[in-house]
Amino acid sequence: MKRESDNTMPYRLVMFVGLACLLFVGGCKFILMNVKSNDIKQGDNIEIEVNARDTNDLTKLEYKVNNQQTVHNAPPTITFPKTVIYDSAKTTGTYHDKITLWGKATYQDGSTRTFGPEDRGLTVCKNSREDGDRTFAIYIAHDDEDREDLRSEMANAFQDEISSLDESQYFWAEPRFYTNQAIHFANSVDMAISLGHGRHHAYKAGENAGDWVDSDEMAFGGFEPAHQTGDLEYLVFGSCQTLSMDEVVDIYLSGGNGWGIVIM
Repeated sequence: MKRESDNTMPYRLVMFVGLACLLFVGGCKFILMNVKSNDIKQGDNIEIEVNARDTNDLTKLEYKVNNQQTVHNAPPTITFPKTVIYDSAKTTGTYHDKITLWGKATYQDGSTRTFGPEDRGLTVCKNSREDGDRTFAIYIAHDDEDREDLRSEMANAFQDEISSLDESQYFWAEPRFYTNQAIHFANSVDMAISLGHGRHHAYKAGENAGDWVDSDEMAFGGFEPAHQTGDLEYLVFGSCQTLSMDEVVDIYLSGGNGWGIVIM
């Protein structure tokens, strides 16, 4: 009896080859990217695992997280799976609400395998650097010899009265304590006490004319972007008008040249 043609044979063959490839992945070419944590937040350092097969035949490996691209040319001198770190923090602009993963592996025979683009959503938040220590810092502006004794007396008064916090820093003030290195100074303690000259929304953190620090340049506690968030909760300024909520006035012309202390 004549056997009829089985039109499903090609499809069965493809399914068999595909199943064999799944079962014996060592002979299959692919590139995969996987975020190692299920909960990734805005500002996190995100760990991403990049994996590929038949790496001995690779001539080029590319992978991208958002706009940050990495290219390894032949032979790729990396071991798989490889963990890469993507810093999702931003110092300016709007935070990302997702990351986009993309990868491409190119082999000696000219074939390629790609991954993505695939999106991973980010939880909207900023990470806290709050720790278990309860500390304070005192910074005294070194710009007015006539006032330095008074400032030291005020610092001593704070030291005598603050019993619930431990002193961790006592320095001559510098602008960097409040700006680009704040994470190691004012933003590393729970309370920062600053004594010196002030003006509307500014504090003079040194003896030079350019040592004024504007409040717009300060970003403390949870207001600093992402992994730069700090521990600070209270700002104390023994200075004129630094934290004034009033309109700009010439404090000396108005006769108000006294000292003011404001606690945030």
